[in-house]
Amino acid sequence: MTTRPHRRGLLVNEALTLIRDGILDLSIAPGEHLNERYLMTRFKISRTPAREALNRLAAEDLVDIHPNRGAFVRPLNATELKELFEALRVAERLACYFCNFDDPELIVDIKHIHDEHLRAVRERRILDISYWYREHRSRIIETSANRHIIGFCYRIFDQMRRVVSLIYRFEMGQADFPQHQLRLLKRYHADVLAHLQGRDRRRLLEAFLAQADTFERRVADALLRSRTIDFLELGRPLSAGSSAGTAPKSG
Repeated sequence: MTTRPHRRGLLVNEALTLIRDGILDLSIAPGEHLNERYLMTRFKISRTPAREALNRLAAEDLVDIHPNRGAFVRPLNATELKELFEALRVAERLACYFCNFDDPELIVDIKHIHDEHLRAVRERRILDISYWYREHRSRIIETSANRHIIGFCYRIFDQMRRVVSLIYRFEMGQADFPQHQLRLLKRYHADVLAHLQGRDRRRLLEAFLAQADTFERRVADALLRSRTIDFLELGRPLSAGSSAGTAPKSG
């Protein structure tokens, strides 16, 4: 028989996954208020598990909890983006410097990640696109076996998932999608694989930093050429059909 605490844990984990996925693919907007009562009704959980889910999201830096105001999705404004890209470049340097080229499974795993990443782009699955971006970087830093460095990089790569979602949400509306994005990814993947196989840290870092620069330009383009700036600054949904308080989509 399932015990009540066990069932509560399952409900918390289910709610946590759905809310996290919604935040990462931006179907729950930056700055949006996560009302406890809504969470209780939507996921049929009591106040304690709802608060537990919010506290865990806050620990992941996806939610800010303000006394007497409640929980809000962490903003993704100009300041946040600037600081995040600065931190990303630090994480990229760590990943390259501490990469263990002797890891026997690294090349096989990276090839698999590349294939899944391309498939997600072809199939327009935003949440999976950001997931495989994160897995690519994470697999490389994991070879270091340094839990402190790995933990720092995980945190940055997780935060970058929202930026990747922002880029692809905008670019999916362009006429050359996904052909242009697939060309960029294939060229980048080929470079990374060649540098890993050649054990070339300098060129691997150059490839990582070049992609970070490209991402920054793509974000700027999205902000300048769409309504996304309103979405980021004010917490309004990207699409006209979205509304605050709607249920987040699962991956």
